[in-house]
Amino acid sequence: MLSRFGIETRLQLAITLCVVLLIIVTTLGGSGGAPWVFFTYRTDLIVIGILSALGSRRRDLRICPLFLALVGFLLGLMLISVLRIQGSHFEGFYLWYRYAFFAFAFLSFANYARYQAAQWKGLLLGTVVAVSLGHLLPDLIRRGPVAGFSQNNSNYFATLLLIGLAASMAVAVFGWVPRWRAAAAVSAAVIFFGIIKTSSRGATLAAIIMMVMTAIRARGRVPRQVWLIAGLLVPRSRPDRSLQLRSHRSVAEFIASHCP
Repeated sequence: MLSRFGIETRLQLAITLCVVLLIIVTTLGGSGGAPWVFFTYRTDLIVIGILSALGSRRRDLRICPLFLALVGFLLGLMLISVLRIQGSHFEGFYLWYRYAFFAFAFLSFANYARYQAAQWKGLLLGTVVAVSLGHLLPDLIRRGPVAGFSQNNSNYFATLLLIGLAASMAVAVFGWVPRWRAAAAVSAAVIFFGIIKTSSRGATLAAIIMMVMTAIRARGRVPRQVWLIAGLLVPRSRPDRSLQLRSHRSVAEFIASHCP
C-alpha cells in the first residue's frame, strides 16, 4: 500500500509523517506564533534533519563538503554579529537559531529527497495543495477577506498558496493522467484566484510571473486560447486597484507573443 506513494522503508515513512506534520502544524495557531506551534515545528525541524541525515549516510548521497563549509562559515559570521550586540542577546540568538534550524533541516531533507521516487515527492506536494485549499475554500465561500491561517498578515498565507499553485500548474501542464491534469487545473485556478484575493501584491506578481513562465515552458501542451483567457481574467479578478496594469490585455498579449 505505502509503496504506491513511493514509501519503501520505515525511515522514509517516519520522514514523511514528520514533513506532513510540519506542513499542517505551521498553518495552525495564527501565523505560527502560538507557543505549542512554535515548540512543535521547531522540534519537528530537528527530527527531520536528523532522520534525513540518517537516510543519506551512503557516500554517493552526501552533500558537497565545500558547500557545507560555506554554510557553516556563513552561520559563524551570523553568530559573531549576534555576539557583538551590546546588551541582551536574546533576540539575536532567537533569529540565529531559527536560521540554523531551517538550514540544517532543509539542507538535509533536500539532499535526501533528491534520490527518492516521484510518487513520494508528489505525496508531499499534494499535502501542501490540500492544506492550502483547506484554508482557502472557507474564506472564498464566506466571501470575506482571504487571509487563511494568518488573519493579521495575509502575505504569509499567500506565500503558502504560491507553493500549491506551482505544484498544481506543474501537474496540470506536464502531467500524463488526464483526470489528474483536470483536477490540478481546477486547483490551480482556485489557488490563483485566492492569491489575488489576499491583496498581496508580491505574491500576485510572483503568481503572474509563474503563469507566464509555465506558458512559455508548456510548448503547445496547453492550447494558446487557455493562456489568453487566463491572462484576460487576471486584472478583472483583483480585489482592488492597488495592482495596476497598463492594459487589461497586457498579460494575455505577452503570453500570446511568447507561446508557440
